[in-house]
Amino acid sequence: MGYYVILAVVVAAYGWWRLSLRLWPYAPCRWCRGRKGNSLGSSKGRWGECWRCDGKGKRLRWGAHELAMRPSSGFSLS
Repeated sequence: MGYYVILAVVVAAYGWWRLSLRLWPYAPCRWCRGRKGNSLGSSKGRWGECWRCDGKGKRLRWGAHELAMRPSSGFSLS
């Protein structure tokens, strides 16, 4: 009986994680913390766009790339 409860919790957590990837596929960049630039010093040569996110301030979450590459499960008008 306890194994079924644990299995149900794991399946529910996995489903919630996949749903959150669908709704919010992007997260703040870990390097610039979403600020879109690097302010690592006071010199002009060190200022510029973040090299990890290319100045976008966001990154694709782990697992979201798989969902982005998969065709949508709904119908399309084309």
